[in-house]
Amino acid sequence: MSDFDLWSIRMHASGTSEGINRHLSGAERLVDGSLLNQVAVEMLTRAKGKFPDSIQITVEAIGDKDCHHIPCLSVQTVLSASAFEAAEFAKRVLASAGVPLSTATSAMNALQHGFSSDGVALRGASLWDSITGKRLEADKVRGVRASRFDYSPEGGAAVSKALAEHGLDHFRTREALALATKVIWSGIVAELCWSDEPSYTTGYVSTHRDGYVRLPGFKPAGATGGRIFFVQPNAADIASIEHRLQKAYALIDPPVSIFEPITAEDFLIRNEH
Repeated sequence: MSDFDLWSIRMHASGTSEGINRHLSGAERLVDGSLLNQVAVEMLTRAKGKFPDSIQITVEAIGDKDCHHIPCLSVQTVLSASAFEAAEFAKRVLASAGVPLSTATSAMNALQHGFSSDGVALRGASLWDSITGKRLEADKVRGVRASRFDYSPEGGAAVSKALAEHGLDHFRTREALALATKVIWSGIVAELCWSDEPSYTTGYVSTHRDGYVRLPGFKPAGATGGRIFFVQPNAADIASIEHRLQKAYALIDPPVSIFEPITAEDFLIRNEH
């Protein structure tokens, strides 16, 4: 249970381009009630920068609902000489979590070209059987979303300090780390992500063992972007995993472990021992 007046606030902005309604921006926080106005203004400002047709902000009182306190994933930056080398490394990380080469390759092709003929990125993530690559999400247009999570006050202070000390205190890194932490806690065995922002080429792969692994220059030029959540084959209860992803409230606590950048080769050698 939370020891302060906790509220969920979520933003979604969309716009129409070439006759297609597209997701443009999204954000969410779990905050003390005293911060609602400030956070709402920050979200509106962020959304307006994308020139949307529509902005939706949803605010929910958490009240006496259970709020889980979960540990933050570790952070590792792995340096590669090219997007191809980063992709080959990511496949090795995914393999260590039980995702075979064929499925990992199919996943990267999907993030390269999009999940539909119009090449539009999903608003959420695609949910895949980690072995076969079969898509399991009920809504193939929307996908599934990791939602209702944030850093606890102590976790937020710790992650800001730790990221700043390593030159990583950008809102993208902060938000991606929080999302990856919620995803892995929810029962996902691995996550693969390229941003759908055209100019942002850092992607990541995350697993329970390796944590949040940042890959600068991972996204190839012209890629659509998006994210894929991998689940174990024949997972006993996909509905339960989706519930934890989308409905369970979670605050991320310290400590936050951030390692110095390392080459892909050195990372793999270190993890073999």
